[in-house]
Amino acid sequence: MLDSDRSIAALEKSVLTAGRERLRRTHPINSILQYIILVGGSIAGNGFLITGALPPAMEEISLGVPEPLLNRLPDDDEVAAADMQDAVAGWERKLNQSIQETDDETEAATRVLEAVDRFEDRYETYDELVPELRAWGQSPIYAIAWRTLYADVIAQLYDHEELADHLERERNRRVVADGIRLQDL
Repeated sequence: MLDSDRSIAALEKSVLTAGRERLRRTHPINSILQYIILVGGSIAGNGFLITGALPPAMEEISLGVPEPLLNRLPDDDEVAAADMQDAVAGWERKLNQSIQETDDETEAATRVLEAVDRFEDRYETYDELVPELRAWGQSPIYAIAWRTLYADVIAQLYDHEELADHLERERNRRVVADGIRLQDL
């Protein structure tokens, strides 16, 4: 190996080590793949050419009530549509506020996943209510509408690519943690 190759390899190793430590301190969820974005692998002369930057903060969440869902509601009841729109606007505001209050994307994903868990619970509640209403001869249209709304909001949250990745990682972390706890019993 030539001296210039050794010096390039040594420089490469020191830059990678320093960069990993910096990322570990400032952004604990960043992986080595994100580090590669930070430090481009382009060698210019005797060293690296820095070509990237740290990834941006988590983007704001935008949610809405699907128009087809609103169209399925009874025509004589405009209150239900307004209630749904107000509820979704409130969820969006609270989720974005929760994301902004955290310094760590992992904590933000944890908070959003807690909301997703609540939405899933409410979805199941309305899903169980539909047959009961039918059994009592009542119209389940509102239960179906709210059940569908919860499912759609969950889907909208997973449609945010950056957030979906964090949610999947957090959900997987919980599964592993739960598995370890169950294994200890």
